[in-house]
Amino acid sequence: MSNNQNEAANKNEKNLISIKIAKALVSDPFLGKDKREYREIKLPNEDSNDKSPWSTFVVGANQVHLDKYSNGKLNYISMKPDSIITLKKNMVAGQDDTGKNIYETVETKISAADLKAKYDNMRSEYNKTNKAEKVNKQAEKASVLDQIDKNQKDLAAKQAEEPTAPYVEKEIDAHIRRSSRFLC
Repeated sequence: MSNNQNEAANKNEKNLISIKIAKALVSDPFLGKDKREYREIKLPNEDSNDKSPWSTFVVGANQVHLDKYSNGKLNYISMKPDSIITLKKNMVAGQDDTGKNIYETVETKISAADLKAKYDNMRSEYNKTNKAEKVNKQAEKASVLDQIDKNQKDLAAKQAEEPTAPYVEKEIDAHIRRSSRFLC
């Protein structure tokens, strides 16, 4: 009997998909009306110029795990690929008499596999932009360092060209001798 249960448990684990999510997108656990712990997960907008509120969904707190290979930066959610997630997003419906925005909640149903594809797509886009920004910063840093080296070489060449006047050296020596009398 226990052998069959182990095989069934292994089958269920193999059928689960895991969605990697940045730790900042996962809320702290909270208690639902049924006294169970849940966590709210945010789904950023696909367009970075879109400033509307992000979509959210709620999963059981026991489905969210810390990814031990990401140095504490990622969480992952384990769920069945055929499960349906309800995304909620607050959208502006209009304005009241005082000019304040009135929001309505729009619900969208999406499969777990589609949700995983969305998160993977966003992560790859984020990594591409990060790599491009790093390359730009490195090129900018190299150009600044080259400019500093050039300025230092120019300054050293300019100082080498300018001869020091012998009377200036004599005045400096005299000043040092005068000030050393008071130090004793």
